[in-house]
Amino acid sequence: MTDRARWEERHRAKEWHEPGHPSEWVLRQAGELPRGALVAELAAGPGRHAVPMARAGLLVLALDFSEVAMRAAHAA
Repeated sequence: MTDRARWEERHRAKEWHEPGHPSEWVLRQAGELPRGALVAELAAGPGRHAVPMARAGLLVLALDFSEVAMRAAHAA
């Protein structure tokens, strides 16, 4: 099984559909940025940090090679 296939399987598991709790440190740092600032989350999974940053008015580029994870992040 490839790494990508393992991650796709992991993200299909029910507990991985929710983004999870973001790091307080990341949220504090993001809070210092002006609304509309561009930020990126690499290996974003279901959007643990991308989702709250987008909700805070930041322009977020979330990247992950798992299509399942990106769909979950987009839905959140």
